[in-house]
Amino acid sequence: MIKKILLIISLLFLFSCTLFNQDKVVLIYKEAWINLYQSTNKDLSIIDVYLNDAWVSFWMVNSSTWKLSIEYEKSNSINERFYRFYPKDLQVWSDNKVFAMVNWQFFNALKNPTFLSFPVKSNGKIISSYVDNDLTKRTLIIDKNENLKMLEWYDKSELLKWENKELIVAFKPNVEASNADKVGRSYIWIKWEKNIIFFIAKNKTQAEMDKIIFDYWITENNVIMMDWWPSAQFGYFDNWFKSFYWEWEVPHYNLIYRKWIK
Repeated sequence: MIKKILLIISLLFLFSCTLFNQDKVVLIYKEAWINLYQSTNKDLSIIDVYLNDAWVSFWMVNSSTWKLSIEYEKSNSINERFYRFYPKDLQVWSDNKVFAMVNWQFFNALKNPTFLSFPVKSNGKIISSYVDNDLTKRTLIIDKNENLKMLEWYDKSELLKWENKELIVAFKPNVEASNADKVGRSYIWIKWEKNIIFFIAKNKTQAEMDKIIFDYWITENNVIMMDWWPSAQFGYFDNWFKSFYWEWEVPHYNLIYRKWIK
């Protein structure tokens, strides 16, 4: 019964998208653990991931100088430098588990290596605790049981909690973010505690991106606003690597991969 209800909701979800977008959103890839939808003009992509059968890792970065001891963390802010790279250049695709990489972080685009603007923790390891601004934040967490939750704030104590396996920080959707500029944008929605959905779009104002989210009957409470501008991009592997929305080196990606191999 629950599966039927979720199927009906998913169909309504897609139908509503076609109402506000001239380009129909269609399912282009499906497995038990993931659905990938794209508009026919490829300007909108939706990655729907089920954590019962998939993992999401927040730390696809490249740095050789991490200082990650708990003693260091208690007294200092980790402000490491991370090398920028294209997802297609990594060898992670060769293990046959990796499906997609989605950019997350804000960073200094004039530097390579560069710092990450927000804290990151993954697989129980603190990658960065640095924060470079005082704008209103949200925190997205995947705990040790692969359950999702969203906090209306950021506090460094969340990084030190052993039960928080994966943690990232970004903005509420109402934070002004180059409002009128048509740029790449990406949001994450927690649909339920085991279901995380990525929205990545090309050339949208903030109002247009908000409309995409809100027309899916999504409230602001379960959405976190990721990076925008050229770094809003993703790539996925299905027989060969496919990249969307921009070819730009960035320092940090979310990694989406299978728990099981057929």
